[in-house]
Parts: sequence; structure tokens; C-alpha cells
Amino acid sequence: MTRWDRVLRDSVWALCGFSLCALILTRELENFAAAAILTLTPLLYYFDRKERLPASTWAMNALILIDFAFAAGRFFYLKDSFLLIVADFLVFFMILKFAFKKDRNDFLQMIYLSFFILLSCSTLSLDFSFLASFILYILIVSWTLSVYQLSLSQASSDVLQPQENLPEIFQRLRHNAWMTLTLALVFAFIIFAFFPRMSVAVFQGAFLGPVHQTGFTEQVNLQQSGKIFRDPAVVMRVQVKSAQGQNGRGFLYLRGQALSNFDGKSWTAGERQAAQMVKENFKSKILQMGRSTSNRFQILSPDDRKAMKTFARMKLAESDFLKQTIFMESMDTSLLFSAPWAESVTAKIPRLAVYQDGTLSRPSEFKGRISYEVTSLIERPPTAVLQTGPAPKDLQLPYDSKSQDEEISKNLELPENSQKISDLALRIFSARDLPHAKAAKTEKYLRENYKYTLDLKAGDDPLNDFLFGSKEGHCEYFASAMVMILRSQGIPARMATGFLMDEKNSSGDYYTVRAQDAHAWVEALLGGFWVQFDPTPRASRFDLEKLSVWQKVRQKADYLNFLWISNVLGYDQELQEDAARKVIQKSSRLSIQVDHDLSDLRRKISVPWKKTLMYFFMVAAVGGLWAAKKILKSRTINLRGKGPEDKFYDEMLKLLERKGFPKEEGETPHEYRLRINGDLNEISSAVLALTELFCASRYGHVPLDSSQQNTIKTSLKNLRLYLK
Repeated sequence: MTRWDRVLRDSVWALCGFSLCALILTRELENFAAAAILTLTPLLYYFDRKERLPASTWAMNALILIDFAFAAGRFFYLKDSFLLIVADFLVFFMILKFAFKKDRNDFLQMIYLSFFILLSCSTLSLDFSFLASFILYILIVSWTLSVYQLSLSQASSDVLQPQENLPEIFQRLRHNAWMTLTLALVFAFIIFAFFPRMSVAVFQGAFLGPVHQTGFTEQVNLQQSGKIFRDPAVVMRVQVKSAQGQNGRGFLYLRGQALSNFDGKSWTAGERQAAQMVKENFKSKILQMGRSTSNRFQILSPDDRKAMKTFARMKLAESDFLKQTIFMESMDTSLLFSAPWAESVTAKIPRLAVYQDGTLSRPSEFKGRISYEVTSLIERPPTAVLQTGPAPKDLQLPYDSKSQDEEISKNLELPENSQKISDLALRIFSARDLPHAKAAKTEKYLRENYKYTLDLKAGDDPLNDFLFGSKEGHCEYFASAMVMILRSQGIPARMATGFLMDEKNSSGDYYTVRAQDAHAWVEALLGGFWVQFDPTPRASRFDLEKLSVWQKVRQKADYLNFLWISNVLGYDQELQEDAARKVIQKSSRLSIQVDHDLSDLRRKISVPWKKTLMYFFMVAAVGGLWAAKKILKSRTINLRGKGPEDKFYDEMLKLLERKGFPKEEGETPHEYRLRINGDLNEISSAVLALTELFCASRYGHVPLDSSQQNTIKTSLKNLRLYLK
């Protein structure tokens, strides 16, 4: 193995190892796949350097076919995510390439594999670190391909000696790598800005399926819950905008759904009806991919607004609406989250399901990452309205069921053995208190007399254990207790689940929502409205003024991720058209302004413009011809063609051919020198000197200095004297 072959081997291993590390950094691979990469890659590289790897092409091909069959089975039978199947297949394919003896063609295949692995990273990662991975990959792959060409050239011609001019060769390789990176970034920007694009949902939506999902469950089991509250994974980033501030309870809450059925241990939503809002059909019936245009779904109707103003005496001013832009990661739910009460939703989905309890749900085939906008009404009815009895049945209020009696009945059900809860309720408030006062007193009682904890052991009767035993629990216990206390006194109530936002990123002015921010609270039916109460004494984990240096660094990094997601991954065809319209408008205004300024200038300055321009172009043409002549004269570009350095070598060949030593077709310079060396010992040193200088100049692109020119003259002179 030559030196360039060894450099090629190490470069290919570095390139493939880097692409696999980039895949690990997406955090989407299974643990066993990441462990296999981290352990097998350095081990197999060690054996490759020691040349101890087996050489069995049929075994490697058989294992690759098994890998492909296994990947197909996962896709068609297990219905795993297509993106993760492809990533695992490429990882196993690469490890198989690592494990067997390799020739130059195998190295080239590994370079191709590394590219597809990086392509897989681009579909799995939403992290801005992919940009850094892309830049480093371009540098490494450019270096590796250049080394591959050098190795191939040496093997075919035997003209490039590894010990010759290495510093200059490596410098050229570095220049090529940086030039390739520059061109790649320029072309990537042009393609990104001007070529039609599909949204990220195309790659992580209906056709390919979502990647790993995190952070939310659509049912609550008090005996098994609590793990999610320890998970720091980011599930959402939320930008919040309002006209004049956030008045009203709930602007920090992101509501997902309501749960009404409780059997003493677990909560479920139960049967519920959904109103389907359909805006447009699929763009492709085969791939079932939604169009890239945004659709606005109006949830509060004009009748809803009228009922709020007349019956509830609400103002519905512009400042009473909160606008949110939500960038949601892949989650194990089709729910859409928003601050209560959602007034409208704008999203790139073809339809939206709005349930009778106010739950919002997207199509199940759009379960991947998504960004959407929500406008929520944060104004709440005055307490005097909430103190009244139920709303008239003929009055349609938002988030009040169309079948009101059925909804009330469902949210008054109690599990068995609830007498102790009823007795506790009468100790918290008086039976003569109005419903709103009962709810407020229950909320206060639970906050002041019970403790928040995640370290608990649930028994067979978790709710009673919480209320009358440990008096410690997390938000699901507090919400369950308040719902049962209110129901025991005839007040319809249910559990609402979602997230609590309290981690604000000061750099980007948005909220970071993590899986551990999952939260449960209470909604009670008061005065015809489902009103929010939160009995959990959960203190905020986040204080913007007490951030450590590491936390500030994490915030900056998360802000870069947010910019990457919103401005790069979220830049689709709709935004391209938007940007194009803005560019056209600005360029039109600029053109008009320039024309106006030039007209003013022409009026002020009287100059024979035509003659001036003619003289200018004549001078420029003469100067251009003179400069081109100088450049052509001073530069000599040799791309495997004839050049000045060939003249002395051609003269040597003619002299030797006259003496009966012609150079055979396909014979390399060094092969020719070695063949005639035995017959021409007296001039072998001159032939060697001329051959080496020719190879260095022609193939190494090394300019000949004055001493080398003198060597050429002396060697040719000796040849002429000897071969007369």
C-alpha cells in the first residue's frame, strides 16, 4: 500500500466517522445503533490499519441483502418511521463496509454512503448544528475526493512520488476544499432562495412518517404517571404577541384536551363529537401530502361573539386576544395546543377537528413536526356572570356542548366510595356558597394544605391516598381531587391537560416548552362557561434573573435552533413567493427613484453623454486587450496537454529514439527510464534527472527554477555528446 493509499484510507474513515457522528447528534437513533457506531468504528479502524480484516465479498453482500430485507419488513409490517428505517439501514451498511477488507472501489462506495448518511441527517435534524455538520462535511469530502484522485493517478501512471512536494500538494488540497465549500454554499443559497420548496411536513408527515415522538399522553393514569415531568426534552417553542398585554387567567397555559371519565385510577376523554373543518383536499392522492398553503380555521363564530357580548357582558376588544406562533416537535399525539380559548387556528393542514369540549386535533397523518398560529381569547366573563346559574339552553356559547345535558351528566359522574370526598367538600366550603365561590375555596384549600412532589408510590386507591393519606402528589392528583370535590357538590367539572409555559428565552423573546412542563388543571362549568382553575402549588422552575452562565449559553444555543427552524426549515414555497413579491416591490421603488435622480442629474449637468460613453468604451476595450495579452503571456496552464516543460523531455525522447530506444505506447516515464537504464548506464543519471523534473513540472504543477533549468541544459548537453 502506497503512502497515498494510506492517506486515502484514513481520509475515508474520517469522513465516514464524521457522518455517523452527525447522525448520532440528531438524537433520533436508537441507543443500540449509537452504541454500535461508537464501539465498532474505532475497533474496526484499528484492525483495518493492522490489515487484519477478512476479505469475503459474498459474505458482505449476503449481510447487506439481509439488512435490506429487515428494513423492508420494518416498513411494511411494523410500520416504523421511514426516516429511521433508512438511517438504521445506512448505519448497518456502513458498519459492514468497515468490517471487511477494502479496495479503492470500496472506498469510493463508502464516500457515497457518507453522503447519503448526511442526507439522512438533514431530514432527521431540526438543530442548527446540522449547518456546522454540513460545512465540515464539505471540507472533508473535498479533501477525500482529491486524495482519491491522487491515489488513482499514482496507481495508473506511477508519476507522482509521495515524498515529492508534499507541503505544496497539501496546500493545494486545502485550497480545493475551501473553494468547494464556497461554491457549495453559494449554490445551496441559490437553490434555497429561488427553487420551489416543500415544507418539512413532506419529509416528516404523511408519506414518510414522523420520527421519534415525545412528551404527551392523551390519557392519565394516576398509578403510572409522573415520568413525563422529569423529561427536559423540548416539545415546543412559542412566540406570544398581544395588543396591550395579557389580561386574564391562562395566557401561560397551553391547553391540549379535556378528560371527563374517571374510574378512580385513570382519566380518559370518553366519547365526544367533533366538528370537521375542511379547507382543501390533498395535493397528491397517492402520497397524501398536504398542500403548502396555510389555511385559517375560524373556531369562534359571529354567533359565539354575540352571545359573549350580550349574555356574558364581555368586551372582546383587540387587547383581549392573544396571538401565538407555535413550533411543535414530533409528539405522540395529534392534538394542537393553544392558550384557552382558541378563537382561530392557521396551519398548513387540510382539515381541523374541533371537539365539543374545545379540543383541537389535526389529521392523524400529519403527526410530525408542525408550525401553526393561534389567536386565543383571554378575556373571561365577570364574576357576577359566573355566579349565575346555567345559561339558557337556546343560547349557544363557545366550548359549551351542543348536547348540554349529556355533557353536564358526563362531568358529574363519581367513582365508587366517594363519600369521604363529599364530606371533605363540606369542610372546605359551605353548602350555601355559590358555585364560583366553592371552586375558588377548593382551589385555595388544596394549594395551602397539600404539597407538590414527583416522588410518590401510588396504591390501589391513589386519589383517596392523596387526599387522606400522604397529602403529596403532582398536578394530576391535585386536578383529580378538585374535580371530584366539585362534582360531589353538583358542579360539573373536568380535567384539562396541556403544558405550562414559564421558561422564557430572553434572546429570542419566546417561550421554550419542555416535556417536563406538562400540566393538568381543572375546568368547571360556571354560568355557561368552562372556567379554568389550577389547585397545584407548583412553583416556577425558571427565573430569568437567576440564570447561571451555562443556562445563558443554553438559551443562546436554543435561540439559534429557533432561528434555524423558523427561517430555514420553515421557509417553504409560500414564503418564497412572499419574499419574491417583496423583492419585486422594493426593486420597483428603487428603479423609480434611480430614474428620478438620474433625470435630475442630467438636467443639472449638460454633458455630451453619447460621445463620452463612446470614448470610455474604446479606452476600456484597448485596456482589456492589453491586460488579456499580458495575462496570457505570463501564465501557462497545463492540464495534461503540451506545455513548455514538455520540450526538453520531447528532445530527450527524440535523441534516445534515434539510438534505437523508442518509448512504447502506454509506458509511463519511470517505466521507460527503468527499461533503458541497463543499456545506458553512462547517461542514466541525466535521464533520471530529466524524467523527475518532467514529472514534477507536468503532474505536480511545480514551476522550474533557475537551478533546475541549468540541470536540464547540462543533462541535455551530456545526452547529445554521448548519443552522437
